[in-house]
Amino acid sequence: YVYLIIILLMYFLIHSFMSTGVRLVFIKGLFRYFSYFCFALYASTLSKRVVSVVFKFIILFFVVSFPLSLFQIEMNGRYQNIFAHANHFGYVLMICFYYILRYKPFRRSIQPVIIIIIIISLLLTLSSGAIITSLLLLCYHFFYKSKRNIFKLIFFSFVLLVIVFALSFLEKSYLQIDSFKFLDWDFINERARLYKPGGFGSLIWRIIYWVQILQSFFANNLLVILFGEGIDTLTKNNYIYSYMYTDPHNDYLKVLVEFGLSGLFLLLALLTRIYKILKRMDVLIMIIVPFFFANIIVSWPYNILIFLYFLNELYFQDTKLRKV
Repeated sequence: YVYLIIILLMYFLIHSFMSTGVRLVFIKGLFRYFSYFCFALYASTLSKRVVSVVFKFIILFFVVSFPLSLFQIEMNGRYQNIFAHANHFGYVLMICFYYILRYKPFRRSIQPVIIIIIIISLLLTLSSGAIITSLLLLCYHFFYKSKRNIFKLIFFSFVLLVIVFALSFLEKSYLQIDSFKFLDWDFINERARLYKPGGFGSLIWRIIYWVQILQSFFANNLLVILFGEGIDTLTKNNYIYSYMYTDPHNDYLKVLVEFGLSGLFLLLALLTRIYKILKRMDVLIMIIVPFFFANIIVSWPYNILIFLYFLNELYFQDTKLRKV
């Protein structure tokens, strides 16, 4: 995290030089990442027991507040609990779901009930990216480098069938499947040129919107392509391109535009470093998949939970090594 702050300061100076002045948007973005750094420093002082208690408290809060979903589904069509957006809630639930699956923090008598409520809550968010990430984590947990017994295989198959069955009743699922017919480059390029991404399902909307942003970014000079448009210039209320009305729903694209090709390279290097430290592909899945579907770099709840999960995994691995 210290290295990350040093790198961000370097980019801040480069962007300020390129803009011939310090812009407020750069300062706001810098403070956001600095706040993550401060939380990381604080969290690193927490014991394994405290981290576990925090996770349990958060999970039990979502369980107790589950009746709120009935009201929110009726009013908004999606379950978002206390979050500003259902997608952010979905990714937090994804982390909580896998935490229960991997560490089994609750007593056996109540754990199945808790995990079922979390799964139903996740489905009600209608967050495609969070649901896909959870399915990938399920596959990893039950099949990767592990000899699982037949009962766990049956359980996994049952959970998968329940999820697929539930999704089959969601109108959003039909729209996503139907939108595949628009996966044509000429069509996508034409819609991007006309600045008309909507009306064909969220998948096609994303692709057209991404193409628009990429075309605008690569129309810049070499210096901008290398170092980006500036910190937070693809964040709400600060969109650098006039046609933008929401975030790009893709953090790789966000990093590319804000920090350039050099920033994207550093992000990939960071992900590689995380894998080398924790040596677990499931941890990487919890980052690389959401980064592709959402704008969670600026999501405080996700960043708090994912860092606490990293910390818990380090404690868990340390305990195993001591036993050996």
